[in-house]
Amino acid sequence: MRAAAEAFEHGERLLTEALTAHGAEPERAPALAALVVASVEGAVALCRAERSIQPLDQIAQQLEALIGETCRSPRQP
Repeated sequence: MRAAAEAFEHGERLLTEALTAHGAEPERAPALAALVVASVEGAVALCRAERSIQPLDQIAQQLEALIGETCRSPRQP
């Protein structure tokens, strides 16, 4: 279980860095990264249960819109 937790933490950290680099507020980026990971993982479970890719497509569309609204422009160093 620890390995899975570390993998999720690593993924969220990478997403947080990418979101911040693309304009997300540093205070908001970690929560948004966690939302992305949880949403995708949940969508995968739904896809398996429903034997359909539709849940993943729906989640991807919503996450794309949310991230697009959050990350307006790259942050300058």
